[in-house]
Amino acid sequence: MWVGLILALGVLTAHPTGLWLALTVVLLQFSIEMFVVRNYALAVIFITTVALTIVSGGQRVPGLGGLLLARGVDTAIGCVVALAVFLVTRRAGAATRIPAAINRTLEAVGAVSDHLAESAVTTPGAWAARRDLQLQAIGVLQAYDASVNSSVVRRSDAELMWPTVVATQRLAYRVLSACWTLEQVGSGSEAARGVSRSLFSAHGDEQLHRALAALVGAIRTGTAPAPLGEVPSFLSTELVTLYESLVQTAPDS
Repeated sequence: MWVGLILALGVLTAHPTGLWLALTVVLLQFSIEMFVVRNYALAVIFITTVALTIVSGGQRVPGLGGLLLARGVDTAIGCVVALAVFLVTRRAGAATRIPAAINRTLEAVGAVSDHLAESAVTTPGAWAARRDLQLQAIGVLQAYDASVNSSVVRRSDAELMWPTVVATQRLAYRVLSACWTLEQVGSGSEAARGVSRSLFSAHGDEQLHRALAALVGAIRTGTAPAPLGEVPSFLSTELVTLYESLVQTAPDS
């Protein structure tokens, strides 16, 4: 931008008029079109110059140096303020990005488990819940990547949560895998109901929701979760791994 102001100083000092003014504007506009896609930083040089040239209207600008200096200082202050706001909001968002993504995934696990327990995994509602769970599982990894790349401090915090991220994804894909199994057996059939009963037993869905609520609450408050109690056996490995990762990363552990 400052380079653009220096170029504008040269153009306005030369004070082109008539055909020369038109040719100057055309040349500047051509330069903008050449650089704006490939390198916007270079294009800004010519954007600044052409804007000030057009605003001058072909007239001499009194106090040109002071005017351009004031414009440069104002723009620099605006950039500094915008950068500061960006850094503050980005870091604040990074602090909660991974926990929020994990909780959304766990809530999606609970939604899919309801359809799984009823052995109805191909209804419109079940398809929507399965799709949401898959998207949330992908979103956990995206949240991790974004946090790792946000700052040195956030990178360290994010890396501590990597075991929880992995455990959350494994839980999500284990539930989705069970849905696929029921789909192959025949969703809603007697065989599928038998598979569901073997997966959840009498109160398995309630146990899973209770465990998920404990995990979500612990992540939200940043504390170690309460003991899980009984959980469906086909998800016990994933849930225990997730529980242990939260215990290890809790501040009071």
